[in-house]
Amino acid sequence: MDDVLEGVATDEEDIFNTAASFLASAVTTKDARFTDKLKLQFYGLYKQATAGKCSGGRPAFWDVAGRAKWDAWQALGDLSKEHAMQRYAQLLGEVAPEWNQGGSRDTQAKRGGTMGPVFSSLAAAEEDEDAEGPETLHEVAGQGDAEAVGRMLEAGTPVDERDEQGCTALHFAADRGSEEVARLLLGAGADVNAVDEDGQTPLHYAAVTAHREVYDLLVAAGADISIQDSQGQTAAEAAPEAWGLKGA
Repeated sequence: MDDVLEGVATDEEDIFNTAASFLASAVTTKDARFTDKLKLQFYGLYKQATAGKCSGGRPAFWDVAGRAKWDAWQALGDLSKEHAMQRYAQLLGEVAPEWNQGGSRDTQAKRGGTMGPVFSSLAAAEEDEDAEGPETLHEVAGQGDAEAVGRMLEAGTPVDERDEQGCTALHFAADRGSEEVARLLLGAGADVNAVDEDGQTPLHYAAVTAHREVYDLLVAAGADISIQDSQGQTAAEAAPEAWGLKGA
């Protein structure tokens, strides 16, 4: 660690800001050494160093980049801000040993400011992926397009087909509050208790997004209110307090 920090500055925060400036510049210029996996590591450490322990809920399942960034931050647990700064500088030294050579903090700052790493390459990849291929049952369900959902089901699309996060079309309908689509999917035999990779059912999604009509519809269709997600939370516990379901 001493080798990484030697000669840059005496103040830990100053060292961290210099490192962040270098990384912002490197990512902007598309330095190939900084892979998406590494950028996620730096993002998590940057957030931990500047904001502390991860807070807030995990982004919605369709926000792939947001979920990846949140996961990287959340994985650091109770790591202190000081140690996060140290690990950030140390990791940068392993990837780009030259980061602390040839200039003061002011010179480095002119390269890219003191922001954390940019994730434009991740976003671009998602946009390209979204632009390819025909719409899926998940997508039309999320759009609330009951007519399109009906056509796809009639054409033989499996009603419980899973996406990469383990979600079914019913998860999408519940998340967007589309009662009509949810009824259509249930009528086609959709599994009301299907769980995604986080152990959440469509009922969890309806609760988290505060769609009471869909929540009640799913319960009436046989949704198991006792199912807990990977965090040990039931749908009732995830629902708005105003619903009065906390003891359910």
